[in-house]
Amino acid sequence: MTSVRMLARAASRTRWESLTDGVRHQAADLFLDTLGVCAAGLNDQGYWPFAKRMAIEAGMATVPGVETGLSIHAAVLINCGATTVLQLQDGHRMARGHPASHIAPSLLALAESNGADSKAIFSAMVAGYEVGARIGIALDGVKELLHDTGTWSSIGTAAATAHLLSNGQEETIADSIESAAAVALMPYRDLPVQGATSHHLYIGLGAISGLTAAHGAMAGLKPLEGTLERFFGPRSGAAFNARKLTDGIDESGEWSSFEIENAYFKIHPTCAHLHGANDALLSLMQRHDIKAGAIGRVEIATYGASLAFDNATPVNVLAARFSQAACAAIALTYGSLDEKTLTDENLCSPAVQSLMKRVSVVHDPALELNYPAGRPTRVSIMLEDGNALSETVVYPLGDHTNPAPRDMLRRKAARLLASRFGEDNTDTIISAFENYLLGNPIGELTAALRSPAHGPA
Repeated sequence: MTSVRMLARAASRTRWESLTDGVRHQAADLFLDTLGVCAAGLNDQGYWPFAKRMAIEAGMATVPGVETGLSIHAAVLINCGATTVLQLQDGHRMARGHPASHIAPSLLALAESNGADSKAIFSAMVAGYEVGARIGIALDGVKELLHDTGTWSSIGTAAATAHLLSNGQEETIADSIESAAAVALMPYRDLPVQGATSHHLYIGLGAISGLTAAHGAMAGLKPLEGTLERFFGPRSGAAFNARKLTDGIDESGEWSSFEIENAYFKIHPTCAHLHGANDALLSLMQRHDIKAGAIGRVEIATYGASLAFDNATPVNVLAARFSQAACAAIALTYGSLDEKTLTDENLCSPAVQSLMKRVSVVHDPALELNYPAGRPTRVSIMLEDGNALSETVVYPLGDHTNPAPRDMLRRKAARLLASRFGEDNTDTIISAFENYLLGNPIGELTAALRSPAHGPA
């Protein structure tokens, strides 16, 4: 049996009723987190004109804060893209990508069209996540200059949506995986690092390619068997190892372990490669009364891969989310690092610009031992009075090895939803989500998500 057939068989047998509480909680938390990140991203004045331009085709699918329904493709493109705006989306450390941000909006849109219950949606989500994450792990990172979004996660989206459309039919899932592997994106790594906002297209286009592959499989379009192993893996992977595709599948053809349990949640609105530095810096700030004016210089020592995603001179807030110097300077100047302080206005302030010049980012080969399992980073602050402060973080908060408490994740989702809907409507949305998990129709949730937005609508 081929690797794709083994993946498809395990995916086809994924059923919500048989999953552990840990897997169920993780899937639900990832879905709600994605809704919050999407909703907050839609408030961005730079992203909204694109969303508004795409929102021209009527349908049944929901975009948070938009009263009227849109076509499935429009909603998926808009909602997936919005997850990238604040850089607060989910991720998987060893697969090196953001699967839930592709899968959850796609399944939400499909569920509205066919009235799928939560068991069907979350069975499909876990199935697609497991397929996608194993492909990402087998790639061992993507090739030089490629960005991970829209690549292997689009194949996971194909598996997830095929699972939902076919009620877990093995052959349909296998065909969708091979077809999606033939048409996955090859996005350019440097766009977000340099602040090019067309980066926001990556996840939406990748999700649509996966969704389309699933529809093709449902309609009988046949792929070329072996596409994943002979084409996508070698073309996209930094060190593709096909044997890893089936790790965690037992002799009965079912998952023996679940990669969704290894997902991470972002606590900071930056590239994940910066999270070790962010945690170290904020820890120093919490333990010491550090004044920006008393800082002589800051040194951030990190691992090599993170340097490819670091911009020393960001031109806008998107690029700043990929800048160790900018994030450090903003945190030290304004006392926190979140979506309220990480702004274009604060980036351009004289105080931040001055402090950025005193931040250096260096490679420490000794830190490589803990990557990609962690985000090993050491932050050293040298004060004008000669004192020095230092902190090292290997596993940032929110990582599966250093998980954020569920109540913290719930507060994150509520905060982001409230930025678009206000607190009262946010309570309604979260209650509707919980009711959907308990068996209520999806219409209660999507009606709440169409409440009037505080931001653009």
